[in-house]
Amino acid sequence: MDSNRLSAIFLCLGASLGLVGATPTGFTLFYATLGWGSFGVVLLLGVFSFRKGRGGRVLALAALWFALLGGAASIALLILGLMISWNAAIWFGSVGVVGTLLATAGAAIRILRVSA
Repeated sequence: MDSNRLSAIFLCLGASLGLVGATPTGFTLFYATLGWGSFGVVLLLGVFSFRKGRGGRVLALAALWFALLGGAASIALLILGLMISWNAAIWFGSVGVVGTLLATAGAAIRILRVSA
C-alpha cells in the first residue's frame, strides 16, 4: 500500500474518532466546539491528502496541528471526567485521545515519508 494512502486513511479514521469523542456531555460545550472544529479540519485535510500533489506535507503539518489542538480538548475532557468520576466524559475523552493518536500517526507518516 502506498504510504500517502495509508497516511490519508489514518488521518480520516483518527478525525472520525475525534469527532465522536467531541460529542458534548453536559456543560462541556466549549470542548465539543473545539474538538468538532479541529477534527473537522483534520477530516477535510485527510480527504484532500488522498489526491497526489506537491502540497501533501504542508497538508499533513496542518492536520498534525489541528489534531493536537483537538487532542488537547479531549485530554481536558478526560481529566475533567477523571476528577469528578464522570463516566461519559471519561469515555468520550478516551475516544478523542485515540483519534488524536491515529491522526498524528497519519500525519507523521506523510511528513516523514515512511515507505510502507
